[in-house]
Amino acid sequence: MYLSTLRSYIEAIGGQLELIVKLPTRPAFTLHHLGDTAADGAPRVPQLARRRRHA
Repeated sequence: MYLSTLRSYIEAIGGQLELIVKLPTRPAFTLHHLGDTAADGAPRVPQLARRRRHA
């Protein structure tokens, strides 16, 4: 299931989806905008920094 679909289901019943990450050596943090969709309904893909390979 897509997070955007889950978010839609939860919002339809009056709730709000929050994703909290808990790691053993770091404080907990909330992920924002994960599973959002673009205006055309397609999932948004975040732009990730790419590492350059040294030849």
